[in-house]
Amino acid sequence: EPLEREALRANALVRSLLSFARKPTGTLESVGLAAAVSTAVGLCAHAFAQAGKTLYVDVTPELCVIADAQKLQHAVVNLANNALDAVVAANGTGLEIRAFPEGEEFVRLEFDDDGTGIKDIGAAFTPFYTTKEAGKGTGLGLVLVQRFVNEFGGTVTASNLPSGGARVTLRLRRGAAVCHDENRLQAERSARPRTRSDAPLDLAPALVEMTSAQDAIKQEDEACPRVLVVDDEPAIREIQRRLLTRAGLDVLVASGGAEARDIMLRERVDLVVSDLRMPGEMDGYALLQWMERERPALAKTALLATGDVSGAASVALP
Repeated sequence: EPLEREALRANALVRSLLSFARKPTGTLESVGLAAAVSTAVGLCAHAFAQAGKTLYVDVTPELCVIADAQKLQHAVVNLANNALDAVVAANGTGLEIRAFPEGEEFVRLEFDDDGTGIKDIGAAFTPFYTTKEAGKGTGLGLVLVQRFVNEFGGTVTASNLPSGGARVTLRLRRGAAVCHDENRLQAERSARPRTRSDAPLDLAPALVEMTSAQDAIKQEDEACPRVLVVDDEPAIREIQRRLLTRAGLDVLVASGGAEARDIMLRERVDLVVSDLRMPGEMDGYALLQWMERERPALAKTALLATGDVSGAASVALP
């Protein structure tokens, strides 16, 4: 069931948030690298998906390092977010995170992106150095990563790749093999490429649910309110479609703003319920702007929602 699947996904996200938010212990111990990276990646995956960028992780569950788990997770999140900003700016494809042993004593954790690259390698770890526009960068991200990794007894280096983009490498001391089954499961999940939908939903069974009798009733009753649901995540679209259909509404669905616009040009629509942040040429805010010009009556009653308060949700809506 889509609702059960999304509830399980929310449960995993909350667990990652709780793990990430715990106060660092200040104690260095052997940490399962795959589990730590998986927790951090779980907090970044949605941002990559919303931007239409890939986030690929290849960390075997056997690798363990000497670290404070929470600080290590903070470092991974910091590097992933920096990479996403660079990839979006360069219209690149995404980020790859890979780990492999370096001899018997160290583990290398590499972050490769095809973004804008680092303009000044020499200044990359200088406090308050940033290439981001005013208000978007503190210049402390790499500095904190370096401080944490140095506390672990490791090192951090940065370089530009010949093919474009940047590589940041964490060289961490290898820990005792204390990885458990849970770490292995998290590693297997994180090793898969993460795109817009980690578990694509097969909508065919749901579409069959609309029986011919129900279709006939809708055709006869043109007064039935028609709602257009717009969301780039198939599971969320389907859940909303089912709930609104059960409420007696006629429901149309669209995977993005451009598709929603095309539907409104050829179909009768009485209400629009749209996600605010969506990848592609037209997100929810752009769709609302189009509706204000072309469908002003619909724009006044449109409902926009988002679970991301870090970006587009901060834009003041008219």
